[in-house]
Amino acid sequence: MVPTNTRPGGATTDELEADLDRHLAAILAQDEYDALERLDTGRDDGLAEADFAAVVRELQQGQVEVLLLASGALPEATLLALDREPWVASTEADALGAAVLGAVPAADALVRAAVLTDARVVVVSPGELPGGSGAAALLRWSTLSTH
Repeated sequence: MVPTNTRPGGATTDELEADLDRHLAAILAQDEYDALERLDTGRDDGLAEADFAAVVRELQQGQVEVLLLASGALPEATLLALDREPWVASTEADALGAAVLGAVPAADALVRAAVLTDARVVVVSPGELPGGSGAAALLRWSTLSTH
């Protein structure tokens, strides 16, 4: 509940909207912070990945729990959108028999694949991801061998 009085005569929703904007910004900032912390701590355990090609592979496998995208970091890159699993591919050979719907901006293809595999998407500030990567992932299970 946002403590704002919008009922008095002549009242507008400006104060309410400003309060909502502040609250939403705080929630999104905390979500970004938490995701970046998990990315930092999860890389040693095989529960996070910042390599672009690896993120695409993990999305294909439904392994991504949270996709992190750096805002504006993939302006020229494209990927293939597919009509069924694995939903995204770098090349037609990676489509695993799925029909190619077309080449689309990489950010769009990654978000589409994330949503279709029940992953959350968190947009982070440019430069926040390791090595200047445009995308990273928090994983549902470890990529490390258990042997």
